[in-house]
Amino acid sequence: MPSRHSGDLSISVGQRIRQAREAGGLSQAQLARALGRSPATISNWESGRRMPGLDDLLELGEALDRSPSFFMPERPMHRQTPAAGLVLRAEATQLAGADLGPSIDAVMERAVATLPPVRRFFPRTQEPATLAEELLSSCRVGEPPVPLNELAAACGARVIDEVEFSTDALSGFVLHQEEGPVIAANTRQPAGRQRFTVAHELGHLLLNHHADFHIDLVSSVAAGEPPGFDWRHERAANSSAASLLMPAGMIRNDWLQGDQNVGWLASRRYKVSHEAMGIRLAVLGLR
Repeated sequence: MPSRHSGDLSISVGQRIRQAREAGGLSQAQLARALGRSPATISNWESGRRMPGLDDLLELGEALDRSPSFFMPERPMHRQTPAAGLVLRAEATQLAGADLGPSIDAVMERAVATLPPVRRFFPRTQEPATLAEELLSSCRVGEPPVPLNELAAACGARVIDEVEFSTDALSGFVLHQEEGPVIAANTRQPAGRQRFTVAHELGHLLLNHHADFHIDLVSSVAAGEPPGFDWRHERAANSSAASLLMPAGMIRNDWLQGDQNVGWLASRRYKVSHEAMGIRLAVLGLR
């Protein structure tokens, strides 16, 4: 009798086969023809009823433009060290100049009460803008505002955006846990800023910038930068966040159709700050 572990493995491999097939725009029948197999075989693989062999994975990789290792479950992107949550509390409190313990505890309580989502998105690139485009395409997002929490869930992350921190100095953070990453945004800050914080932390997560956690402080904090701060990582996470929240194609399409009121685009159409929209338009050469 197959073990529970082998059944879980078949299901995980099947999910990745389906993800790669759908990303390539192929039906099960089309993939079956490309491989010289029956549609039933593809269906059995994707449902986890049958486990493809090594030769099958090699052929799948060639047909779907993936390495064979893509189809095998990877170890979690990060595994939280026992003290990671405690270190996060201590460093956030020190850098923000306020006791953030109760706020971070509240985030963790909500995270425990939230069922971790099943990760469905596995990026093929580490280029920030292209990564954002891949995620939007994978989740079939075609109109703004982008459903940010749904996109984070596709990446296996829980978003806690219902906790007001004890200070404005901390915008948010991402903490890696055994059950999956948790992203938190400070509800003391404007909604547009909160969305950018979540997208920024999601960028750090997908770009594998930090082993245990990342703290997002406002720029005016005088206590200094968080340990491990890397301006290249920050720039990449900002680029990913801007591309995710304000996709270039959508922005250009709106602009060419006459929607050129920056305030309206920011607050009503894309749900971002006026400042973020202004920067994005400048980057895209529209201002």
